[in-house]
Amino acid sequence: MTEFIFFRKQYDFPNAHFIQFDGQLSVCDGDTTIAFLQVRDGRRLVPSQTCLASTVISKPRELIEYAVRSLAASMAGQSSAQPTSISEFPQAIARAVRDVERRLNQHATSLAKSFRWRCNAHGTAQVLKTELAPFFWSLDGTTWFPVYSSSVFEPIEWQFEILDHVIEPEEGPYQAPDPEPLAFELLMEARQLQYDNPRSALVVAVAAAEVGTKRCLQFVDPGIAAVLESVDCPPMLDLLDRYYPENSTGQIVPSIVEELRKAISERNRLVHTGKFTLSREQVRRRLSAIEDLLRLFDMQMGNEWAANFLTGKVRKQLGLPLLSLP
Repeated sequence: MTEFIFFRKQYDFPNAHFIQFDGQLSVCDGDTTIAFLQVRDGRRLVPSQTCLASTVISKPRELIEYAVRSLAASMAGQSSAQPTSISEFPQAIARAVRDVERRLNQHATSLAKSFRWRCNAHGTAQVLKTELAPFFWSLDGTTWFPVYSSSVFEPIEWQFEILDHVIEPEEGPYQAPDPEPLAFELLMEARQLQYDNPRSALVVAVAAAEVGTKRCLQFVDPGIAAVLESVDCPPMLDLLDRYYPENSTGQIVPSIVEELRKAISERNRLVHTGKFTLSREQVRRRLSAIEDLLRLFDMQMGNEWAANFLTGKVRKQLGLPLLSLP
């Protein structure tokens, strides 16, 4: 009797998140392997990007036994025996299959968000499409069949190109990067809202700045955790004025402080009076300044690569050389 069953799920990227990602990158995250790949489809001129999450399970035993019978039927061409949806599985089997799928979704989404933050990749707030993503299982990790027939998969030709150079370790295998900070995730949600719902975008962006401020200050001085968690915690600008290190690598420049002050005032005016008069360009400037702020926090927390993602205006104010176009 087979002791292991292989599971794999394939995700597509909405709106080409990883514009700086080129080639193939494989990372082990716990018991799950995540591979980010460029996919070449003969019907398209431009390669797309996809993510494969795979794992091997050895329990529960009833799932292994059920999967062996189901896969044997699929290999024998008995497709009529295959469930068309998760609801057709026995209850215990459906619960176990959902648990595997949920873990693959969590691992893949978490890692994709980490790369989004690390690569400064903008796009939709939903970093991966998990709903209806093709979901497969296999006895040998080579021949794959849909877990249920509604999981549609159209075969395409895979061509693995050069390794990605954006996240290249100095030595050893690739390791899962730090998780994407909540502040950056909120900012990505704000950016998605900024054109159709600019009011909501402003509120969420200021919340991102507040979350990022507390995270950075607690990193700089863990002793102020009680202050940051208190209901009487000072406003964000006061916190930065009191506790943010002076003359540091990630020094907050005057242009960011000015835009941040405006964003906070406009957010307060909106939530307390319902009034909102900002143009789309003004909202864009507020969000851009908050993103610069979060990147300065990244630098303050030891992530020197974040300097590459500062706007030219801020780089100039910090005395950093302007980046040349690729």
